[in-house]
Amino acid sequence: MKRKVNEFMPVAIGMKGRDVLIVGGGNVAGQKIASLLRFTRRITVVAPEISDAVRKSGVKRIVREYRSGDLRGKGIVYACTGSAALNRRIRRDARAAGVLVNVVDNPAMSDFVSPAIYRAGHMAVAVTSNGLDVKRAVRWRNAIKEYFENGNTPE
Repeated sequence: MKRKVNEFMPVAIGMKGRDVLIVGGGNVAGQKIASLLRFTRRITVVAPEISDAVRKSGVKRIVREYRSGDLRGKGIVYACTGSAALNRRIRRDARAAGVLVNVVDNPAMSDFVSPAIYRAGHMAVAVTSNGLDVKRAVRWRNAIKEYFENGNTPE
Protein backbone atom coordinates (compact mmCIF):
# COMPACT_ATOMS: atom_id res chain seq x y z
CA MET A 1 0.00 0.00 0.00
CA LYS A 2 1.47 3.33 -1.02
CA ARG A 3 1.72 5.87 1.80
CA LYS A 4 -0.17 9.11 1.31
CA VAL A 5 1.84 12.17 2.25
CA ASN A 6 -1.04 13.60 4.31
CA GLU A 7 -0.93 10.79 6.86
CA PHE A 8 1.68 12.50 9.07
CA MET A 9 0.64 13.27 12.63
CA PRO A 10 2.53 16.03 14.47
CA VAL A 11 4.30 14.63 17.53
CA ALA A 12 7.15 15.67 19.79
CA ILE A 13 9.91 13.05 19.99
CA GLY A 14 12.04 12.74 23.12
CA MET A 15 15.66 13.16 22.03
CA LYS A 16 17.34 12.19 25.30
CA GLY A 17 19.44 9.11 24.59
CA ARG A 18 18.43 9.02 20.92
CA ASP A 19 21.29 9.05 18.41
CA VAL A 20 20.73 10.64 15.01
CA LEU A 21 22.42 9.59 11.78
CA ILE A 22 22.59 11.90 8.79
CA VAL A 23 23.70 10.32 5.54
CA GLY A 24 25.02 13.02 3.24
CA GLY A 25 27.33 15.91 3.95
CA GLY A 26 26.05 18.77 1.79
CA ASN A 27 23.93 21.88 2.33
CA VAL A 28 20.73 19.98 3.14
CA ALA A 29 22.57 17.98 5.80
CA GLY A 30 23.91 21.25 7.19
CA GLN A 31 20.38 22.65 7.46
CA LYS A 32 19.14 19.51 9.26
CA ILE A 33 22.07 19.69 11.67
CA ALA A 34 21.34 23.34 12.48
CA SER A 35 17.75 22.37 13.34
CA LEU A 36 18.69 19.29 15.32
CA LEU A 37 21.38 21.00 17.41
CA ARG A 38 18.64 22.87 19.30
CA PHE A 39 17.53 19.49 20.67
CA THR A 40 20.54 17.14 20.67
CA ARG A 41 24.28 16.95 20.05
CA ARG A 42 24.14 13.18 19.47
CA ILE A 43 24.46 13.50 15.71
CA THR A 44 26.71 11.54 13.35
CA VAL A 45 27.19 12.40 9.69
CA VAL A 46 28.36 9.78 7.19
CA ALA A 47 29.37 11.02 3.74
CA PRO A 48 32.30 10.78 1.36
CA GLU A 49 32.39 14.59 1.14
CA ILE A 50 31.65 17.03 3.96
CA SER A 51 30.62 20.66 3.40
CA ASP A 52 32.07 23.52 5.43
CA ALA A 53 28.73 24.01 7.21
CA VAL A 54 28.71 20.39 8.38
CA ARG A 55 32.39 20.56 9.35
CA LYS A 56 31.84 23.75 11.38
CA SER A 57 28.80 22.29 13.19
CA GLY A 58 31.05 20.23 15.46
CA VAL A 59 29.06 17.00 15.06
CA LYS A 60 30.77 13.65 14.65
CA ARG A 61 31.78 13.03 11.03
CA ILE A 62 32.68 9.79 9.27
CA VAL A 63 34.15 10.52 5.86
CA ARG A 64 33.24 7.51 3.70
CA GLU A 65 30.34 5.93 1.87
CA TYR A 66 27.26 4.84 3.86
CA ARG A 67 27.11 1.25 5.17
CA SER A 68 23.98 -0.40 6.57
CA GLY A 69 25.86 -1.02 9.85
CA ASP A 70 25.95 2.76 10.36
CA LEU A 71 22.35 2.46 11.60
CA ARG A 72 23.36 0.34 14.61
CA GLY A 73 22.30 2.13 17.80
CA LYS A 74 20.60 4.99 15.98
CA GLY A 75 17.03 6.11 16.68
CA ILE A 76 16.54 8.41 13.70
CA VAL A 77 18.15 8.67 10.27
CA TYR A 78 17.96 11.43 7.70
CA ALA A 79 18.76 10.44 4.11
CA CYS A 80 20.24 13.64 2.67
CA THR A 81 22.08 12.26 -0.34
CA GLY A 82 21.67 13.40 -3.91
CA SER A 83 21.02 9.82 -5.00
CA ALA A 84 17.47 8.46 -5.16
CA ALA A 85 18.83 4.91 -5.27
CA LEU A 86 20.97 5.42 -2.15
CA ASN A 87 18.07 7.11 -0.34
CA ARG A 88 15.85 4.09 -1.14
CA ARG A 89 18.56 1.78 0.23
CA ILE A 90 18.85 3.85 3.42
CA ARG A 91 15.06 3.72 3.81
CA ARG A 92 15.02 -0.05 3.32
CA ASP A 93 17.90 -0.56 5.78
CA ALA A 94 16.30 1.76 8.36
CA ARG A 95 12.95 0.01 8.19
CA ALA A 96 14.68 -3.37 8.60
CA ALA A 97 16.57 -2.01 11.62
CA GLY A 98 13.47 -0.39 13.19
CA VAL A 99 14.93 3.11 12.82
CA LEU A 100 12.70 6.09 11.94
CA VAL A 101 13.74 7.49 8.56
CA ASN A 102 13.28 10.82 6.81
CA VAL A 103 14.15 10.99 3.12
CA VAL A 104 14.53 14.75 2.94
CA ASP A 105 13.34 15.23 -0.62
CA ASN A 106 10.64 12.55 -0.61
CA PRO A 107 7.97 12.69 2.13
CA ALA A 108 6.17 9.68 0.64
CA MET A 109 9.23 7.54 1.48
CA SER A 110 9.58 8.97 4.99
CA ASP A 111 8.33 7.81 8.38
CA PHE A 112 8.22 11.44 9.51
CA VAL A 113 8.69 14.96 8.19
CA SER A 114 10.49 17.76 10.02
CA PRO A 115 8.28 20.72 10.89
CA ALA A 116 9.31 24.37 10.91
CA ILE A 117 9.91 25.03 14.62
CA TYR A 118 9.86 28.16 16.74
CA ARG A 119 11.29 27.58 20.20
CA ALA A 120 11.45 29.94 23.17
CA GLY A 121 12.72 28.37 26.38
CA HIS A 122 10.79 25.20 27.10
CA MET A 123 7.96 26.13 24.74
CA ALA A 124 7.95 25.11 21.07
CA VAL A 125 5.54 25.53 18.20
CA ALA A 126 5.84 23.29 15.16
CA VAL A 127 4.25 23.98 11.79
CA THR A 128 3.95 21.23 9.22
CA SER A 129 2.48 21.00 5.76
CA ASN A 130 2.95 17.23 5.62
CA GLY A 131 5.87 17.88 3.30
CA LEU A 132 3.65 19.46 0.66
CA ASP A 133 4.48 23.17 1.11
CA VAL A 134 7.64 23.64 3.16
CA LYS A 135 8.04 27.32 2.25
CA ARG A 136 4.54 28.10 3.51
CA ALA A 137 5.22 26.23 6.76
CA VAL A 138 8.34 28.35 7.24
CA ARG A 139 6.33 31.54 6.58
CA TRP A 140 3.78 30.48 9.22
CA ARG A 141 6.56 29.66 11.68
CA ASN A 142 8.15 33.06 11.06
CA ALA A 143 4.80 34.80 11.64
CA ILE A 144 4.45 32.92 14.95
CA LYS A 145 8.00 33.91 15.88
CA GLU A 146 7.29 37.56 15.10
CA TYR A 147 4.06 37.45 17.12
CA PHE A 148 5.79 36.15 20.24
CA GLU A 149 8.92 38.25 19.87
CA ASN A 150 6.76 41.40 19.72
CA GLY A 151 5.64 40.80 23.30
CA ASN A 152 2.48 38.80 22.69
CA THR A 153 1.84 35.82 24.95
CA PRO A 154 -1.20 33.54 25.17
CA GLU A 155 -1.01 33.49 28.99
